[in-house]
Amino acid sequence: MAGNDLVLFDEPLSNVDAKVRDQLRGDLLEMQQELGFAALYVTHDQTEAMELGHRIATLRDGVIEQLAPPQEVYLRPANRYVANFVGRTNEFDGPATRVDGDTVEFKSALGPMLGVSNRTFPIGSHVLGVVRPESIRITEDPPVTKSNVHSGTVRNVVFGGAQVRIQVDLAGESIEVWRPSDTPAPELGTTVWVSFDAANCWLMDGTELTTVTEQDHR
Repeated sequence: MAGNDLVLFDEPLSNVDAKVRDQLRGDLLEMQQELGFAALYVTHDQTEAMELGHRIATLRDGVIEQLAPPQEVYLRPANRYVANFVGRTNEFDGPATRVDGDTVEFKSALGPMLGVSNRTFPIGSHVLGVVRPESIRITEDPPVTKSNVHSGTVRNVVFGGAQVRIQVDLAGESIEVWRPSDTPAPELGTTVWVSFDAANCWLMDGTELTTVTEQDHR
């Protein structure tokens, strides 16, 4: 196989058992590195895309919404569609009240929040902040940090193997928090504090707020 050959994969592992699929992903990576071929890999499996892709193209209605390395797509999504399509996320929105370089303060339904962006947001513009569940800390005592801190009530706890998924109600807002499964999870009905760093609240244009439907994901 020549180094400039392009191999096309159209969901080759979609009907394979989960454990075998994990093994085959590793085999594909080793084969690509050994032979040095370029590949276009089509998949609906986000894990496959993250593990196999050097760059990921997220499509909607035949249009590329974002083309970037996996880490950038996940942590710095181009818009709300990409943020919701690739992984789970929590959303907060409101008008920008203060801008300091790439850090923006905005007034959410829960109160002032801080986030970061590579865009310029004028004061008063509507922004949307997305925070991944694993980036949120949860404690039973108020944290020392003062920004992006809110109290709420634990409404649901689901054991998911590698992590525990915790649903917390914050003044009418429901968010999801992930913790490693080997750490104690709070009990249902417990009052907890959640917090996250401004660097983990990625901001985008809030005027793009539209309902993301299942049809959008196809």
